[in-house]
Amino acid sequence: MLYRIVYLDSALLDYIAIIRYASQFYPSTPLKFKNALRKQLDSVRFNPRCCPRVEEFPQFRKLHVNQYLVFYTFDVAARQVVVHRIYHGSQNIQCRLKEYIDNDLI
Repeated sequence: MLYRIVYLDSALLDYIAIIRYASQFYPSTPLKFKNALRKQLDSVRFNPRCCPRVEEFPQFRKLHVNQYLVFYTFDVAARQVVVHRIYHGSQNIQCRLKEYIDNDLI
C-alpha cells in the first residue's frame, strides 16, 4: 500500500529556494531537480523504511537527491511520509537539524 507524501511548510520553502537558486544558472536545472525529487520520493512511497535513519536524530530518515538531502518521518497509521526539510549536502546538516528541532518546528 502506498504512503501519501506530505510537505511541511519548511520543506516547501526549502524547495522554492532551491528552484529559485537553480534557475539562475541553467533553465533546465529546476525541472531536473523536480523530477529527481519526485522519482526518489516515489520509492519512499512504497517503502518509507528504505532510507537510513539520521544517526544524531533518529526520528528522521534521509533521502539523497542529487546533492541535496531530504529529511522525512513517516506515520504508519496515517500512511504518510512527512518531508520536513531539504538541505544542500554541503551545509552543516547536524547544526541545521538541531536548530530545526530546537525551534519546536517538528
